Amino acid sequence: MGEAGKAGKYAAEMSESGDEGESAKIIGSREEIKGTRRASYEKQWSIKWPADTFDEVETFDNLSIFHVPNKLRKVDDNAYSPRIISIGPYHRKKGNHELVTMIEHKCRYMRYFFNQIKDLQESLQVPLEFHLPIYNLDTTVRRSYAGGARDHDAESLEHMVSFDGIFILQLFLRYDQYCKKVPLTDQSDAIFNNAWMIPALRRDLALLENQIPFFVLQELYEVVKPRIVNYKPPHSITCLALKFFEPMKEKEMIKDEPGGTEYKHLLDLLHKLYHPAPCLLKAKPRSNFENWGFDFCACDLLEAGVVFLCNSDHSYNITFTKGVMRIPQVYIDDRTTSLLRNLIAYEQCSLSSTQHITSFAILMKSLIRSPHDVTLLREQGIMNQNWIKDEEYLTYFNGI
Repeated sequence: MGEAGKAGKYAAEMSESGDEGESAKIIGSREEIKGTRRASYEKQWSIKWPADTFDEVETFDNLSIFHVPNKLRKVDDNAYSPRIISIGPYHRKKGNHELVTMIEHKCRYMRYFFNQIKDLQESLQVPLEFHLPIYNLDTTVRRSYAGGARDHDAESLEHMVSFDGIFILQLFLRYDQYCKKVPLTDQSDAIFNNAWMIPALRRDLALLENQIPFFVLQELYEVVKPRIVNYKPPHSITCLALKFFEPMKEKEMIKDEPGGTEYKHLLDLLHKLYHPAPCLLKAKPRSNFENWGFDFCACDLLEAGVVFLCNSDHSYNITFTKGVMRIPQVYIDDRTTSLLRNLIAYEQCSLSSTQHITSFAILMKSLIRSPHDVTLLREQGIMNQNWIKDEEYLTYFNGI
């Protein structure tokens, strides 16, 4: 007898024995248990997913300051970590002694700032003109970070961003005065009396994890700019930033025009600085670099008739026209290595940026497969650092 037959026979026996009531009780008990379980599940669901659970979830459109992906960091962790100064929330609690010692410099620069806006302090307008704009933008600041800002309430986030923003602003102003031979208010400033500190700060301020939103710097500059009396400052914070980072590049600086390009942070400014052409300012669809189709080294291309020339444009722009490949001159040191890696990390994390730095790195990695490829490019002046061995160039590009 099949299962269906057995079930039918069992039901008939139950009916003949007058156990319908007992059967109904059993069925009712089961339904009651199911209802109890359902209510329990609903209660657990409401506990696990409170109404405001998703209020703190960042939207990808607003994110601009990211953690470096582990797949990139594990290749060269030092290239993404600050050495002397922490900016923003990501490296706030790392316990690095060198980072802690910079707090003294930040406090000194904050004193310079408040001396410049002394008239605001005397008229009790500081909260209105200085604190309030940043405080009201708490949500915008918070949404710029891909995590890391959740541990800070509005007040602590305002303090942290203001503290770091004032330091950066004062550093840029003092550097501009220093370059223009304007006497600094504090001649004992250790940052300008130690030759290594400015280059080290340039490097750290260009790290992906060491950023604050650019508009914070703009807000602070608008407060202090009208009150600078010892010299005529640049018309925008962008000009100050470009002046400070100028030694990090070899081409002419882009011009800052009112109402022009908007920047998300200092690394984004440098990223746009290296755009190879205006037509690339608009982000293009992201490429799947895992399916990269170019698989020829420089020596193979030379045998095929390709001519290599050094491109005078130092914007990571490689062109190929009528059998001629023009490559910008490659300069390698600790500073440029860190910058290149952080620009690539920014492109890999941001949905709105172009991929021209990543494309450059992948193409160079494809071209340089052996010391012979390096020798070929060196002969064309593309790699002209004679003190760097061919094997070092090879290792550098293979490690990107």
